[in-house]
Amino acid sequence: MRIMGIDPGTQITGVAVLDTELPEGLFHFDYLQTPASQPIPQRLSRLFEYLESALATWKPHHVCVEKGFVGGYPSATLALGMARGLVMVAVERARDVIYYEHTPAEVKKGFTGNGRAKKDTIRSYAETMFNLDLSYKGGEDVADAIAVAVCHARQRNPQALIT
Repeated sequence: MRIMGIDPGTQITGVAVLDTELPEGLFHFDYLQTPASQPIPQRLSRLFEYLESALATWKPHHVCVEKGFVGGYPSATLALGMARGLVMVAVERARDVIYYEHTPAEVKKGFTGNGRAKKDTIRSYAETMFNLDLSYKGGEDVADAIAVAVCHARQRNPQALIT
């Protein structure tokens, strides 16, 4: 099964594609960064084009994202909601792709075993599991995308991607 995990954002969006049939598991990872100086409509348009292209190229069976966290920053929460909405629309338009959401605690627990894992722990696990260096800008977003995809795979098969 091919699973695309997406960590959506209006500035940086992380994407990871897992194939549970492959021994190495991680098939592709990438991120999109849009300039903060661009107006939101332009950034959202670029994000939508990127998502459509990624879905057409990697042809996942499932797409999963982390459910939104509503914090104390209303404008950031609104921007995240817009980005997540674009993911939903892009998945719907892709046809034959199923959209899933997982809570932050589910993702952390499913990936690290600790439902309260910190960002640096998520990144460290992703680096170790797939022998990556995610210390670059966007790496944290890629790590989050990997975490949600692995969590999803493990919910379907607890032995998936055990390394």
